[in-house]
Amino acid sequence: LDHPHYNTEVGRKEWDALPNDEKWANGTLCLSEDGSMVEVHASIDLPPKFQSFLANEEQRQQKFEGGVDDIDTETTNDEIISPPPSQM
Repeated sequence: LDHPHYNTEVGRKEWDALPNDEKWANGTLCLSEDGSMVEVHASIDLPPKFQSFLANEEQRQQKFEGGVDDIDTETTNDEIISPPPSQM
């Protein structure tokens, strides 16, 4: 992601003047490959509920591709999305 301040004319002058220990911000700031832009590199961990969702989706994909035979089919997405029969 291009840094919103350090890629302005004023901001780039500030960034160029920073001492090296501050300039790279523990690895979150760097220059683009051609050296023309200051980039921000950041990541966040997904909450556990998204981790489990992604794991379940990966299993579903493998099932449809024929890669997994023993998937727990106790609860399917159809059961989660469809209302109970009494409400249909």
